[in-house]
Amino acid sequence: LTYEKVIKRNRDNAAVLLAQFQKGKKKGEQKGEERGMAKGIAIGKEEGIAIGKEEGKEEGKAIGAEETKQSMARQMRSRGMDITLISDLTGLNEESIRSL
Repeated sequence: LTYEKVIKRNRDNAAVLLAQFQKGKKKGEQKGEERGMAKGIAIGKEEGIAIGKEEGKEEGKAIGAEETKQSMARQMRSRGMDITLISDLTGLNEESIRSL
């Protein structure tokens, strides 16, 4: 009878330890997944910012060049220059120069 009690206690202890191990394993996997996600998001943000800056530079340059052309065309027009000549010098079409 004592032997059977010892065996039962050992099995019960083993079941408890196994349950604790599995619970810890799940927590560890969850923490690992969270860390991996956080690291992936951080890398993605860095790459996105780098791409945005590079694309933004080109887009910003294009917008700035267009605004400069329009500003120059406005000044030329205010001084009475011919629209065809302004168009030739700035590269803007005559219709957009008239609308300035």
